[in-house]
Amino acid sequence: MLDAQVAKIAHLQVTDQGHTIDLAIQCHQAVCYWLYCEAFSNPPTGNVFLSGSFANTPSFLTGLAKMGKPVKQEDLRGGRVEKGEVLIFTDNQLEAKHSCITKSGSLIGGYNQLNWFSSPGIASDYTEHAFDDVQWAKSGIVRLNTKKSGGFLVAIPARQALLYFRGNFKPA
Repeated sequence: MLDAQVAKIAHLQVTDQGHTIDLAIQCHQAVCYWLYCEAFSNPPTGNVFLSGSFANTPSFLTGLAKMGKPVKQEDLRGGRVEKGEVLIFTDNQLEAKHSCITKSGSLIGGYNQLNWFSSPGIASDYTEHAFDDVQWAKSGIVRLNTKKSGGFLVAIPARQALLYFRGNFKPA
């Protein structure tokens, strides 16, 4: 189950020309990492993480966002968002700005969640937030991390996200 994959990601490193480089993980990369783990029953290596579809995760998640259903505040509170759904914060053109995954209960897990929720996040690290921590400008309009701009929150069921991932993920 996709929600079971959502947790702190083990330290990822790549070796380039004899130098070991630690990778900083961003939100879209984390979502793709967890989708990869679920799709292939194994985590990607550092080199896979930097290649193929992982090299352009914003574009990849924007494509996935266009398949999503709009989420309103009452959907989160009313239990209409299920565990394992990919949540994507988009601008008004449906370009993915932040992504994360719902966990059991009413938690959202993700990386680099600074300023996306009313509770604090951590740069390039994993945090969990309650559904009630999503910041709404008004029903159907979510605050993006700039606090001044509004956008949309869309949800993609785990099964649909995995089908999209398997059909569109291109390894290096």
